[in-house]
Amino acid sequence: MDLTANTKKWRQTLGNLGEQIASDYLVEMGFELWARNYRAHRLGEIDLIASKDDQALVFAEVKTRMAGQATLEDHSGQLAVDVRKQRKIINTAFHFVDLNRVKIGKKKRILQFDVMLIDYHLSRGQVLALLVADDIAMLRKHAKVLHIPEAFGRFQ
Repeated sequence: MDLTANTKKWRQTLGNLGEQIASDYLVEMGFELWARNYRAHRLGEIDLIASKDDQALVFAEVKTRMAGQATLEDHSGQLAVDVRKQRKIINTAFHFVDLNRVKIGKKKRILQFDVMLIDYHLSRGQVLALLVADDIAMLRKHAKVLHIPEAFGRFQ
């Protein structure tokens, strides 16, 4: 597995780690995780679906960056969720709601769309070394999470 170049496998690995860190973060913050990488055929994918209260379902898009690519302050991951991507996520969320009406019930009437930015303050070589060593705990320690609630909407 070639994780040293800017390959699709490298980006997938980095993205999967970011999604795991984001889901762990949400659980630590008291959210109930409903789904990860929810796919609706031809509509799109939602990275994380969770809820914290009896009213809102949160649909989160996770963007992962490495040191030197972005800082949490510039929100470049949020900018990567363009209008086209937002529309796909919203349509996929409606699909999820339609298929899960019984589980969702009448209480969760608000759909909230968040962006979660995961920023590794490590170089590619450091991340690769930790992956090879299977030291996920250290990777999590060096990841900074910025959760942007209602980044592109909250609907009833």
